[in-house]
Amino acid sequence: MSRVNWKKVINRAIAELEWKDAEFDSTVFTAAEKAAAGEWPDCACGVQDPLIPRVKTDTGEWTPGTPKDAVLRDFGIRFYNAVEDGRPFDARALLYAIQQRSGEILEGIAKRAKAKRRKA
Repeated sequence: MSRVNWKKVINRAIAELEWKDAEFDSTVFTAAEKAAAGEWPDCACGVQDPLIPRVKTDTGEWTPGTPKDAVLRDFGIRFYNAVEDGRPFDARALLYAIQQRSGEILEGIAKRAKAKRRKA
């Protein structure tokens, strides 16, 4: 599957769910979308900025592409579960949390780089 626009996918799933007048439905996400949500490079965390530190080799516990940040990683796992279970409202909230945390990580990287340049 090519790079996923999770916002569009979630909005489509929410519209379908609202049409069905249901709280959740495991069929609102396609098999390909569920598979992408379960792969770190394609999931909501994986499509964030490539500067975010990630595991580079299979550690036995984490596969390549897994965010090193535990909070971001937890959001990603919860996002996958929401997609797998057909809970697009939860997926939308988690996508927002992933974007917020990614911004915090990138801000921290920028601050450390700036401080390092000052010392040099």
